Amino acid sequence: MEKLTFLGIRSNRLVTSGPYRVCRNPLYAVLMFFLFPGLALLLNSWIILTTSLVGYLVFRKFIHEEEELLERLFGEDYRHYRDITPRCFPIPSRRG
Repeated sequence: MEKLTFLGIRSNRLVTSGPYRVCRNPLYAVLMFFLFPGLALLLNSWIILTTSLVGYLVFRKFIHEEEELLERLFGEDYRHYRDITPRCFPIPSRRG
């Protein structure tokens, strides 16, 4: 298993609890689905609202590299987690 200390990660274990139980990328989800739209409504700004769409497109482009790294590091454990946990938006019926 590769060392992750260069990423600031001290424990080489796959986290699947807490917010990671309902989606694989909760930080991105909060930004795209709550923070940016909420800020847009607060400031009455269509420009800020489009940030969610742009953020989602950028996220889709770059998340593939992160998922490949996790698959290399955690193998079958990550593949199983990936198969039962949605990428960004929680879908309650997917987890069994």
